[in-house]
Amino acid sequence: MIRTWPLEPGARIEWAALDVVEMRSDKVATWIPADAALPVRPADPELEHNRFASRGLKISPGERVIVRVRDGVEVARFASRDASEMLGDDSGRVLLSQDAHDVIVALDGTRTEIPKRAQTQFEPHGDHAVVWFGNDNNERELVVHDLRTGAKLVGPDQATGHVVVVNELWSVLGERTPHLVRTPFNGAAPIDLRLTNPGFTFAKVANELEVSSDGAWIALHGVREGGFPAVAMWSTATGDLLWVGRSSVHLVGNWIVGEGRAFRPSFDPHAVLADTGTRTNFRVCKTTARPVAVMPPPAPDTVWAPDAACKQ
Repeated sequence: MIRTWPLEPGARIEWAALDVVEMRSDKVATWIPADAALPVRPADPELEHNRFASRGLKISPGERVIVRVRDGVEVARFASRDASEMLGDDSGRVLLSQDAHDVIVALDGTRTEIPKRAQTQFEPHGDHAVVWFGNDNNERELVVHDLRTGAKLVGPDQATGHVVVVNELWSVLGERTPHLVRTPFNGAAPIDLRLTNPGFTFAKVANELEVSSDGAWIALHGVREGGFPAVAMWSTATGDLLWVGRSSVHLVGNWIVGEGRAFRPSFDPHAVLADTGTRTNFRVCKTTARPVAVMPPPAPDTVWAPDAACKQ
């Protein structure tokens, strides 16, 4: 438990920021920081904020001010009269809309210009911005901007999913025979890994690539032959298909989450065997495939039941 606060009758609760809850009634809105050492305060109607960021944006004539939502402390200020909004993450960066460019301003004042030429999609990924450009011929170009250095990387133009992982752009190409392409930002040659799909084929892949927190697995959402939505997971080391499930679940960190449950999968056969063998004393009879209880409990990594147990 972090903090408790009495709920007013009829009040609505939602996240005002990454670490602040807003309690709103018909007459007043109150901000309750998760840190119990900080005082509860009235919501600031002039501060633009979102639940993914700990800072908000205050717009005044000729200036833009970055403010911590939890305590109202100013953390940065710069001059601008352009249309402005916070990026949808916790970087504290601000997106300025100008005639020919979008400009991303960091807390330290670093500015990155992104051309407005036929932008079709803009996504912040930590210290990078992924931008799709298109034209009337339905051709697309994927450009990744490093918001720390201003460097640019042109990615695969036919990617069905993409995400920035550390200093690489990870993209999935193809649907029936998908490939994971890892393009380093340092100019090194891309790494192409074929994703095996024995007995499983996506007819259509959604533009939604998920990566585990340790980078060991990726998950793709799509539609299988016959029109069945599904999600599939692969090993990023070998390209082996590891798991197929319902499309309502997602890879979050190293967890599979959805439909009211969450679990940490293990795809190492020895670890799975040892884990299940520790939690049960049932083993399988070789000749009948019948499970029987074995006493005393056998070694965790065993599968077969002793002959004596199968004769009972």
